[in-house]
Amino acid sequence: MNFISPIEHHKGLDKEIFNKRIEVYEAAKNKHPERWTKDIRNWSLEDKVFLNPERKEKTVDKTVDRVVDKEANIADAS
Repeated sequence: MNFISPIEHHKGLDKEIFNKRIEVYEAAKNKHPERWTKDIRNWSLEDKVFLNPERKEKTVDKTVDRVVDKEANIADAS
C-alpha cells in the first residue's frame, strides 16, 4: 500500500499524505539535485489492494523436470 496504513487509507487520508510526500521529495530534489540520479519515488495509489492475494497455480511436470505456470503457459527450468 505504498507505506500507508489501512486505517489511513480507509479514512481517506492517503491522497493527502501522498501529496505531502511528493512536495517533500520534490523540494529535496530541487535543493540537492546532485543526490538524485532518477525521478522521485512513484507515490501513486493502486485501485485495489489485497492483503492475501490469490497465487497462481503451478504444477510440476516430472517427465521433463520443470515447473509449469498454468495461467501464462510458461515453463521454468529447475
